[in-house]
Amino acid sequence: MRDSSDRLPWVSFLQVFAIILVVIGHSFYHHEDNLVYEWIYSFHMPLFFFISGYLLQYSVKRSGKPLGKYFGVRVLAKKARRLLLPYWLISSLVFVPKSFFGNFAGREVDFSWTGYIHMLLVPIDNVISIYWFLPTLFLVFCLAYVGGKLALLLKSKYWIALVLVGTYFLALFFPRYSTEILNYPGVLAFLFYFVLGYALDLEMLQPLLAQNRVKPVPALLWGVVFSIICFVYPGKGWDSPFYGVAGIVLSLCLAGLYCRFRCKFFNPFYGSSYTIYLFSWFFQVASQQVFLSVTGAHWGVGSALAMVSGFFGPFAIFKLWAYLSARIAEKRGRR
Repeated sequence: MRDSSDRLPWVSFLQVFAIILVVIGHSFYHHEDNLVYEWIYSFHMPLFFFISGYLLQYSVKRSGKPLGKYFGVRVLAKKARRLLLPYWLISSLVFVPKSFFGNFAGREVDFSWTGYIHMLLVPIDNVISIYWFLPTLFLVFCLAYVGGKLALLLKSKYWIALVLVGTYFLALFFPRYSTEILNYPGVLAFLFYFVLGYALDLEMLQPLLAQNRVKPVPALLWGVVFSIICFVYPGKGWDSPFYGVAGIVLSLCLAGLYCRFRCKFFNPFYGSSYTIYLFSWFFQVASQQVFLSVTGAHWGVGSALAMVSGFFGPFAIFKLWAYLSARIAEKRGRR
């Protein structure tokens, strides 16, 4: 179920859908006490970890090797470059200016070596707080690396089921977000969704999401039931695994519907999710903290502006970078 660009269309849909939820969720600055915010935060980050786990399983299947042999030091180093390098570089570049423009910042920054090291080691206190996801996902990959090596020793095809059950209980007792070093409780909490994505068998999932297999009415009914649950229990345990799994299933149903009806409205944004994640903060801070401080406008105006600019601003950067890269490649090809 891949398109001409060698993508899994339903996975690409989920990536765009998830990043839209992220941008919307980050647009409720100082006004988080509402149903939409609670609903989004109940599953949008578990969905990202689920996608990451599934893509790892997909790569392992394509390699024809077991996880422990495919996921070696070289693959882990690539994950470090992709996740930790932007985390360190962009955070470091923002650290100094945010220290001097504290009147626009939502949190004060300790401009010292201690403050600098602290904001790197405690991701939730990073100068760009949404970047907590980067080291957390990397540590999840580190655990996947260790798990793959242990699986080679166990030589059991049921090991993933045991890990799934074990990580579920971890998700029950550990918070997703914490001020602990390296957000290790969050690593243990999100590990369940990563393992869940990895545990889903490719041959089992593909027919479910094939264009002629997904039924619109059951999918939409699930969405209605999920919304009712969130409405009846707003703010009560929204970080529990139940809500995370429910949101993931809802997202998969929406992906199936999108593919079944051959929709195209998300297609132009395929591949841009990571860029939007990395740079949305800058546009949203400008739209909320700076804009509202200068103009005194209603917070709803800043939130609406943050939603639009937080998505399309980074997307413009993505398109510009793709254009420049193509031009550079074209010039090199002429030489």
